[in-house]
Amino acid sequence: FLDNLDFSDARTLRTSYLPSTIDNYINTRLFQISDSIIAPVVKLVERSRANDECFRVVLNHCMNYAINSKIMGMENLMVTLGKRYYLNGLTEWADSTWLKNLQEEIYKNERSLIGMKAANIPLADVENNYKRLYDIGGTDVTILYFYEPSCGHCRKTMPKVGEFAKKYASDPRIKVVAVYMLEDKEEWTKFIEEADLSALVNVWDPNRESYYWYYFNTSTTPMVYVMDKEHKIFAKKIDVDTLYLIAENELK
Repeated sequence: FLDNLDFSDARTLRTSYLPSTIDNYINTRLFQISDSIIAPVVKLVERSRANDECFRVVLNHCMNYAINSKIMGMENLMVTLGKRYYLNGLTEWADSTWLKNLQEEIYKNERSLIGMKAANIPLADVENNYKRLYDIGGTDVTILYFYEPSCGHCRKTMPKVGEFAKKYASDPRIKVVAVYMLEDKEEWTKFIEEADLSALVNVWDPNRESYYWYYFNTSTTPMVYVMDKEHKIFAKKIDVDTLYLIAENELK
């Protein structure tokens, strides 16, 4: 599809052909999953490096796609391009404030990307007994749900998560591990009762032993990660309706 296009030819920058061709290639010629997009996009960027201006335009265009994409898992492409080019001293044109923000965004996401094995963090139950994540999750699917009761969206969605957990309460293949992110035990236990979350695996980290904020991006709440039987993350940042679809598909 791109064999006859020279991405290092500066003449293409004076046309609308280059950006539209890149968009067409990524959106229609590549499978819309991160594993299928990363290598071809990196190869595309590399083809532009013989010309500094072409390199800037092509790389920025691809990075904007990664940042603005609504497709789950495109953080993987953002992290790859960011670490390979922007944070590696190859983009002299990039604003220092923008680079700092990019670095912070990569730092938040790079340990909990789609396809990665989730960290086996220790979490405590209501009696403050710590167990590892792998030991309290489902045998086939583990849904890791980070929340704060003071978060308005959490208060709205957590009862729905509780209903979901009730439906699969007797099925050991799937478990919802709900992580209370604060340190007020009274608030936590009260919320479990009010929101009817007894069917969830309710845990917290009162001693701050897990460093969950380092291993998972919990900068916004609620934050959801879904892991398979090998504890690899295959979905994140999804709503409750999507949880039902995942359960129906994975538990056939």
